[in-house]
This record gives sequence, C-alpha cells and structure tokens, in this order.
Amino acid sequence: MRGRKDEIDLIINNETFIPFHKALQIKNHQGFTFNESKNIYTKKNSFNKLFHYQICTIPDDISSIIAKSSCFTMLIFFNKCKLIIGKETIICMPYSIMFIKKGCHYKLQKKQSTDVVFIFDCHEDFFDNFIVSQIADCPIFYDLLNLTDAKNEYLLFDYQKDSSILSTLHLFLTELTQYKQAVHSAKNYKLLLVILMSQLDRNHIPYLVIHDSSMMQCYDEGKILKYLSDNFCTATLSSTAEYFNFHPAYFSTLFKKLFHQSFSKKLLSLKLEHAKRLLITTNLTTTEIMHCVGFNDKSYFFKSFKTYYQITPLQYRKTYSSLYQNKKNPTE
Repeated sequence: MRGRKDEIDLIINNETFIPFHKALQIKNHQGFTFNESKNIYTKKNSFNKLFHYQICTIPDDISSIIAKSSCFTMLIFFNKCKLIIGKETIICMPYSIMFIKKGCHYKLQKKQSTDVVFIFDCHEDFFDNFIVSQIADCPIFYDLLNLTDAKNEYLLFDYQKDSSILSTLHLFLTELTQYKQAVHSAKNYKLLLVILMSQLDRNHIPYLVIHDSSMMQCYDEGKILKYLSDNFCTATLSSTAEYFNFHPAYFSTLFKKLFHQSFSKKLLSLKLEHAKRLLITTNLTTTEIMHCVGFNDKSYFFKSFKTYYQITPLQYRKTYSSLYQNKKNPTE
C-alpha cells in the first residue's frame, strides 16, 4: 500500500508547475528589457501596488537575465541553472530554492530555453508586523531580512523533491497566480510563505547548501517581536523588559535602537493590524474587537485606527468584508 508521500509524488511533480510557467511568461514578458550595452535582458522590479510583490518566470525566448534583489527575492528552480552573485558562481540544481537579501545584484543563466525558474520579489511593505513576527521563529530567514552586515548574501536550499515542500510551493503559486485579486489571498500566500520558510528552517541541516551563514548568529529582534505578537493585549514596557531580563529604561532605549520606533508605537501597530483582520473575518462588534486587541478607550481606538489607515473601523469593515466573504464563498 502506498504511503501519503508516494501519493503526493504522483500528483505534484515538475510537470505540475508548467501551467504556472506558461501563464506567467505571457503576462510578465514585458517585465524584462534588453540592455544593448551588456547584450542581456534586465528584470524590472514592478510591484503590485496593493499587495507589494512581483511574481514572474523567465520567458522561453530569454536565456539569461541580470537583476537586483529588492527587499527580498526568492528563486524557485525546477531545472539546473547557473547563478552569479558578485564574484561567486553557483550551480542551482533542480528542486532547489534560493533566497537573496536586499540590494544584491545577480545574473541568472538557463541551460535550455524551456527551463523553469520562478522569481518572487517583495517590496519592504510586503512584510507587515504579522508576517515578520511569524518569520521571527525562523532565525536564518529573519536575519536574512534584517541583518545588514550578514556575511552571506543568499541562502540556497536543495530540498531534494521533498513532497511536503512541493505541496506548499504548489499552493503558494496557486494563490499568487489564480487568486491574486482576492482580499483574503494576501493572508493565504503570506501564511504559505511562512509555512515554506518554517519547513526549510526546520530541516536546514540537510537542505541548506551554504552552511557557514552568519545569519544564524543574532536574532534578538525576532524574539522580542514574537513575544509582542503573542502577548500584545497584555504586554507593557515593564512586563516585556522583565521577560527579557532588562531594566525598563534600558530596554526602552534598546527597543528604539532595534526597531527605529518607540515601544508604544510598535505595540499600537500590532494591535491595530489584528483589529483590521478581525473586522473582515468575524462578526464581532467594534467594541468587542476593541477589547479583544487590548483597548479600553473606544474614542482612542477609533482615532488611532483612522490615523493609521485613513479610514474608520466601520468604513473599513463596510468596504472590505463583503469582498472577503464573496471570495470566500464564490458560488453564493
């Protein structure tokens, strides 16, 4: 009797991703411009203005490109390709994933015209408090996003056709290509990206090709943000400082240095992001939501929400909840 892994392998394989490749190369062919001086195509970073990402694949008639990583770049390989970052040449094998840190220039060369490579680029606005707090549990990825002095410019994983990772990739690309205009899709593909990172982080010893990453060394910011994300309703400066064994005055200074904003402003943004999600995903009243996210003063809650999002909580619910429900129940 076949196990679950064998069943998944029968369903999801290299050929499963060809439709995504064909659809994207038609839509994104204009995303590449020919650089006559260098005799090569250059990838343009043109982000979805609402969701702050770009997904594309290299068209069949383009064999090589040069590009610059924005805030965060993920390359998904289904065929053997050559990548050059700085002075280093890397051979990326089939069923491997590379994550490239902000500002890095790279050159990608396909061996054959039909080779499949997906490129997922994110603007810094893509990483809201929710996704960053989840990535904080994956230190090598958190540090890739945040450490400016990290020794390595990329992480390369050879996931060896792991069926669980293939399944996550399939769901991730489905959300990005088929449901990209859905209000709730943004939440779905962010969750799937976190799941993918968690799978790779959990198994990074056998899968990580580059083992000497300095990104493994420091992730205090991630620990703090994860604690606040889990305890934003009750957390205070004093209680958080005590949890991390700091004096409150010192912790306040440290926090501002790490996050470039005060503790109170960061905590407020976490509360408001959670309130925003509850407004479109639940039937709770605004008063109930206010208490759920740790507010006691209704006028302060409404004023803060409008300051952050230029819209009142009731207006936000009226505008976006119907879109969320329609996409959630498309047959109704």
